[in-house]
Amino acid sequence: MRRVYGITLIGDQTGGGGGAPAGSELPNGFHVNYPSSICLLPDGYNIEGGIPPDIKIDMREEDMLKDLDTIIETAILQF
Repeated sequence: MRRVYGITLIGDQTGGGGGAPAGSELPNGFHVNYPSSICLLPDGYNIEGGIPPDIKIDMREEDMLKDLDTIIETAILQF
């Protein structure tokens, strides 16, 4: 969505991990996941580390206690 004209990303950075995850089990029983491919945006940006928002907003504890969504409220005020 970042590359679509008129779109504004609001919230927190995504977790990344768009590279078709693969995984295996280590001899000690631990499981490990890793990307099996690289996912790039048309401009070459690697999304594996996540995509940052245009407007960074975190949920506020005082709003959650009032059943308000800080991110949605910010989006409404933008437009």
